[in-house]
Amino acid sequence: MKTRKIITTISALALAISAVPMSASAETLAMEQVMSLLESEELPQDADLNGEFDQNDAAALLSFYTFHMFDPSDVYKPNNVLTEEVFNNIKSNFDLDGSGLVDATDAAYLLEYYYFYYTESVVGDLDGDGLVTATDASTVLNYYADTQTGDTPEYSLQMDMQYLGDANGDKTTDASDASEILKIYTDNMTKE
Repeated sequence: MKTRKIITTISALALAISAVPMSASAETLAMEQVMSLLESEELPQDADLNGEFDQNDAAALLSFYTFHMFDPSDVYKPNNVLTEEVFNNIKSNFDLDGSGLVDATDAAYLLEYYYFYYTESVVGDLDGDGLVTATDASTVLNYYADTQTGDTPEYSLQMDMQYLGDANGDKTTDASDASEILKIYTDNMTKE
């Protein structure tokens, strides 16, 4: 569940920051092209140079982009997030969409690729145990009740609901999704 919270938080930040206008070339690659190149390993994946591909690579790209928004020079400045080696790796290799900039779109693409190709998330499985259960339906109902009474749920929970709680695919998370999750649960129970 902690990994999912990290992923959803990074994804939300990437999407929010990508709304900031930046100049880019007209020859950018579409998301499908980037995903295909990542899958064929024609594009790099290990942004933080730790020897493995994980959500932290997308976080490193997002950190690079955030620093670049405030200081657009290509000169490394010591900080507690990126080492000079990681900074230079990202600057040289991680303009994944070919826009001319390493930006939030590149981070979002890398995160999407990780999320959909390297995790085993299941729509309706909100507690991350790999199963769709009544507990997951209860989580959706609690979330829906909170939003209807004016409470603002934790942001990572909001992102989980967007990706995993919308079981009926109508772009909202409400009681009908809890019903759909219960239906999935009972269907799975009768198959066993």
